[in-house]
Amino acid sequence: MNIQYITSSLEDLQSVLASGGRWFRFVPKSDVDVQALQETVSRCREQDAVVIIDDDAALCEAVKADGVHVHQASAALNVRRQLGEEPLIGVEVNGFDEAKTARLAGADYLEVLQRDEVLQTNTLRELIIALYEADYPLPVSVSGQVSPDDIPTLSAAGVRGIATTDAQFFKKDVWALLDKLS
Repeated sequence: MNIQYITSSLEDLQSVLASGGRWFRFVPKSDVDVQALQETVSRCREQDAVVIIDDDAALCEAVKADGVHVHQASAALNVRRQLGEEPLIGVEVNGFDEAKTARLAGADYLEVLQRDEVLQTNTLRELIIALYEADYPLPVSVSGQVSPDDIPTLSAAGVRGIATTDAQFFKKDVWALLDKLS
């Protein structure tokens, strides 16, 4: 299972990288220091870490990031056309129809936002099964109200990743738990 850390702070990204993080989504602010971001992307690459840029394909190209995350399935096709086949494209989806659209548009992974405090693992499992049955298999990650304690349940449901903005997530012994599950 992958854990994606979402941040708009290069300092926080570097701190989580030092804590063992290997999957990042950088949410750029309007005053982003492109050179500092490019240096951070290079540092991540040296440590086999992936950096995805949130909703900005041009910035992804400029800093040579690993891909782009979009929040609408319909946007994936434009990003794929702009960036080509190599970069990763992640898409936030709310159900099977959006997941299917994202897959057909060239998405590499899907993210489902958990809107409730209680994780809907049956719904996630049903989505994952439906994607495989329709021959649209894609890794599914979850964001929202997720804690390290949820990892075994989500893993059993077929979820392949967790996206979080909580740097404290990485302070816990999450790596030992992931090792047990793999």
